[in-house]
Amino acid sequence: VFEIDSICPDDDRSVAYETAGLVMLDHVDVVLAIWDGGASGGRGGTREIMDEALRRNLPIIWISSAVDRQPVRWKQREPVPVFAGSKASDDFATLIMDMLRPPESAADESGQSELARLKRFLSEEERHPAPWTWAHDLLLRLLTGKPAAAPGRVVERQNEWSEFLDGLPPKARLGNAMEEVLRKRFLWADRKATELGRLYRSAYVLSFLFAALAVFVGLLTILDGWAALFGDNIAVAKTVCAGAELFFIALIISITVAGRRGRWHERFLDVRGLAEMLRHARVLAPVGRVGRIFSGHAAAGRGGDSWTLWYARAAIRELPLPNARVDTAFIRDSITAVVRHELAGQIAYHHENHKSLEKAHHRLDRAGEVLFYTAIFMCLLWFSIVAVYGFQAADHTHWISHTLKSILTFLGAVLPAFASALAGIRGQGDFRASAQQSVATEKELRGLLHRAETQMPTYYPEACAFLEAVADAMNSELGQWRLLFSYRPLPAPG
Repeated sequence: VFEIDSICPDDDRSVAYETAGLVMLDHVDVVLAIWDGGASGGRGGTREIMDEALRRNLPIIWISSAVDRQPVRWKQREPVPVFAGSKASDDFATLIMDMLRPPESAADESGQSELARLKRFLSEEERHPAPWTWAHDLLLRLLTGKPAAAPGRVVERQNEWSEFLDGLPPKARLGNAMEEVLRKRFLWADRKATELGRLYRSAYVLSFLFAALAVFVGLLTILDGWAALFGDNIAVAKTVCAGAELFFIALIISITVAGRRGRWHERFLDVRGLAEMLRHARVLAPVGRVGRIFSGHAAAGRGGDSWTLWYARAAIRELPLPNARVDTAFIRDSITAVVRHELAGQIAYHHENHKSLEKAHHRLDRAGEVLFYTAIFMCLLWFSIVAVYGFQAADHTHWISHTLKSILTFLGAVLPAFASALAGIRGQGDFRASAQQSVATEKELRGLLHRAETQMPTYYPEACAFLEAVADAMNSELGQWRLLFSYRPLPAPG
């Protein structure tokens, strides 16, 4: 029994009807509307609730209470026949199953449908990260000093939500459902998102660095004395350098092909979005409004037929309503738990994330500038030597023509190559945009924190509006993040 103690100060019945209707929509898979088809009788009436169900992309079956006819599907505020003749009762179960089954969209240009993506996610196993997937973490450690942490296994992370759950009113924990349904599936999605994110990020870091190394080894033969390592056999030295250059180019192609076949970029975006939807749902579950996470489908990142949205809906539908009386104390304790263990943690995360990403951006930018300026210095140094010695003298002076010239030529080509690699990493990772996004999210969350500290909601609609604002702020940040990275697949070789 989910009993809302008070709706608003003046006990407005229309607000009560609306609240009950919205709570109902948050916990259904299909809306079965027995309705006369007329105009709404007021706020919270059948027509308003059906319109809200349409906005949420919930399937609606309308059974007319005024006209003797077959049930119809309500789409875009218009009835659409779904049954033929006398088979309505026989086809009803089939209709419901068609509404609830996973999305079966046609395969896209890559040959995968939404259903295939879902099946792949459900069939995957937890893997130990390959050594090369540390590349991105190690780069950030070099740039920011922040230690790289190994992704924890699911079995080692079972207590992550303990403080949050312990802070909730006992009945707001929904029995074991928060742990067994929400946390369990969040941890798995988060683990897979971490694995795919490390693959994607390390792949582009290594690709850019290997491209610079290919230039480096390809130019080694111009250095005076390099052939001495191979008995002054220039052909052997060039062959070794060419082989090393080919090796790095082959690595770049292999990484890119593996990433595109494995769909690392797309799967990373999908599964990270799914994990965050499941985690943010814990904010609204204690007050029975968990379905609000899907309003407008902003959290899905794609349309309403995406497998991530279907899976999140299926998981969240397993959460029951709290078996509780939602009074002032219940509201206060629920919001306090969210503020302490979700809002405060997110503010701290975005504060540190902003500083870390800004530092990474500036240091990559500065390192690239230093390399380019050094290459310019090498060119100016050669011009100075020519100006002092003249072309003929410089060409016939042994230490200039055989040593200095080769070193300057080598560095003049290699340094810009590494500078370009760093610029490519900076552009692909877009650290500055991510940092600014964290700044905006932190500011919004701090505003919500101040609101909770100065005007703690007392009535149920106020509490729902506040918790929805918290979830919306985090979902908006997720949507911006997805938009930011959706146009950054693994770069093509070359």
